[in-house]
Amino acid sequence: MIKAIIFDFDGVIIDSETSIFNAWSKVYEEYGQELTLEEWIVNIGTSNNNFNAHATLETKLGISLDHKFLVNKYRSIREKLMDSKELLPGVERIIELSKDLPCPLSIASSSSKEWVIGNLKDLNLYNVFPIIKCKDDVENTKPDPDLYLSVLKELHIDANDAVAIEDSRHGLIAAKNAGLHCIVVPNLLTKDMNFIESDFLVESLDVLDWEYLLHLGV
Repeated sequence: MIKAIIFDFDGVIIDSETSIFNAWSKVYEEYGQELTLEEWIVNIGTSNNNFNAHATLETKLGISLDHKFLVNKYRSIREKLMDSKELLPGVERIIELSKDLPCPLSIASSSSKEWVIGNLKDLNLYNVFPIIKCKDDVENTKPDPDLYLSVLKELHIDANDAVAIEDSRHGLIAAKNAGLHCIVVPNLLTKDMNFIESDFLVESLDVLDWEYLLHLGV
């Protein structure tokens, strides 16, 4: 039986990934350029800088740009897009059902701890997740398994007793490399990724079969 659920954050708890992509897209538009999903998608679920938005825009324009100015412009647009934060469908349901599990809910995110905790506080969910591991806590983020292994170590359980909830291929591979079961809930940006290794692919946590999840470890 499953003892613990470990959430990814961006794209699983809130749809921040779409806002982040759209914010950079608007920055590019202001310079008469296009940011394609094909360029951006390698960044989803990791902090490994597989795609550098600032450097790529400079290459497209053939000029140097002030990095601080560009990032501040992006952040300003992103905050406006994320002004009204809402939980993704089914998250509240899983939180409620998880109260009967022997282990507390956890988060394993490639984002910064400041970003994750700040958003959780805005959503009044900070106290719901006693264990939060972010890129600040490990040497390597997803698709490496370090984040999940760090959570498992703190929970004092075997990987087979835990299930990860992810939305990206980087996250799925990280969970699987750590030995966890993994349920994938794709979003608009990740729906065309390859999730063949997932234990279950579901369009929303609203329709996730709770009994199926509990028996993944059997």
